[in-house]
Amino acid sequence: MADTMEYVEDLASSQIKSSRIVGLRKLHSAGLRTPFVKIINHEAFLVYKKEGMTKPLQKELEAAFIEIKNNDAKRNIYVGRAYFIPNFHNPPGPRFVIGDPQSLIKRVADHFDFAIQNKYDRVKEAQIGVILHPWINPRIPLGGGCVTLAEEKKKTMVVEAIFGLDEGVQSNPHDFYLLDFAEGKIIDKIIAEKKECLEVDANLRVTSTPVLNKFSFQPVLDEKTILTIARDFKRFIGKFGPHRLEFALQREGVYYRECLPFVFHKEKVPQVDEKGPVFKLNTQTDLPRIGRKQRIIFVDPMVIKKRKMNLLTFLATTTQDKKIILYPGAATTGHAATIFREAGPGRNLSGVKKKNKERHHAVVAGEGNRKRD
Repeated sequence: MADTMEYVEDLASSQIKSSRIVGLRKLHSAGLRTPFVKIINHEAFLVYKKEGMTKPLQKELEAAFIEIKNNDAKRNIYVGRAYFIPNFHNPPGPRFVIGDPQSLIKRVADHFDFAIQNKYDRVKEAQIGVILHPWINPRIPLGGGCVTLAEEKKKTMVVEAIFGLDEGVQSNPHDFYLLDFAEGKIIDKIIAEKKECLEVDANLRVTSTPVLNKFSFQPVLDEKTILTIARDFKRFIGKFGPHRLEFALQREGVYYRECLPFVFHKEKVPQVDEKGPVFKLNTQTDLPRIGRKQRIIFVDPMVIKKRKMNLLTFLATTTQDKKIILYPGAATTGHAATIFREAGPGRNLSGVKKKNKERHHAVVAGEGNRKRD
């Protein structure tokens, strides 16, 4: 690859402060298996915002496509967000899986457009980037999930897993494996009945997929894989401290694609007590109907499964009064749930305030708080 690339960067040299980029750099530094990564930088966004998809920018995107395919010819390419918005942890965005250079150009434009539409670029010192890497795509009977500390004193760790894409643990029943942190031994297993998972279909779209009966009660991970993840996790947090690591299983082994710092909150979770009608949010046409009287909003599970991130972001950042959001997920650390806790009405990106004037949304997860971050 020529050294004159202006808009495409390697993982090690990227200056974007996105938590996704920072996390992948940590994973790579700890010696864990990660995909081959290229970053479309903030300079590319500035050019696109001013002039559109210019020929030089298109040429570099095509070159990036070729470089990734040369590194991993059999896989399609993942195109995901790499946004850094001060005081807005892990801002949401679209994601795509593509198989040709022209689709890559279109999808990078979609990411830039999403940032503009949601006014990310208006926040001082924001950086708008896009991440590219081979699409690590677990399909039944392979799966993915996450690993975290189970409690603050590092006595135990928990591995969560489901068939298909790792993000399925956010909204579907899945397996739990509890391990002794010091010795790396399995203490307990909870094997859930897995009726649905998330997979990428023939049109490269994420879709909910039924799990066949013969796999429903089958453990997602064998003991060797569980212990491998435990060793990787122990080595990682020994270098970087408590994090949540997200993984995907392939025939050649475990890939790690994302990690985030993991903080145990010592304060009590506030109680939510509200009575009244529940407003069901399903499509874009529902948004204009949400006013002050619609205090309790239930997010239809299909919004999460179909990853209508723009819909959720618009709700979180344009609603002018505090709401109670009934979020249909298994964990409140899911990316979709964090939109409401962190964006707040009217795009309050200055952090959570302790006074009564605080107007952030309360989020209630459908199956309880199984993880904390």
